[in-house]
Amino acid sequence: MTPHYTDAEKVARAEYIFLAHVFRLEEIVPDPPLPKDVISLFGLNASFRLSDSLKGDAPTSGTIATSLGDCYLPLIPGSQYVLFAVRDQTGQMIALPIDEGTRWFLPNDDRSVEYWNTLKRLSSDGAIQK
Repeated sequence: MTPHYTDAEKVARAEYIFLAHVFRLEEIVPDPPLPKDVISLFGLNASFRLSDSLKGDAPTSGTIATSLGDCYLPLIPGSQYVLFAVRDQTGQMIALPIDEGTRWFLPNDDRSVEYWNTLKRLSSDGAIQK
């Protein structure tokens, strides 16, 4: 069963929380190729431009690894997202799944705006440390 996290718990788990516009999606082709018995969950890199940041020093543009797995939001070029992310041991930024905060962001959608504003309120209350 997937755990249910409060917004405060999601904020605490993420290294980065930011609003970004995705403009490209590319398959990650490991070099050298992974052994046949190794399954890589993160097979896509989304290129993004930063719109706003609440936690961590997200770059103004960059890439973020993502997955088409069950709990992951497909990052579609031309769309905006609230991205919750961490870095792996190699320094690659990885998007966290939907249940850990990542969401589509539609500027004209009340629920999207309210979600972002809730995160901003947590930030102004000191719950989010940059």
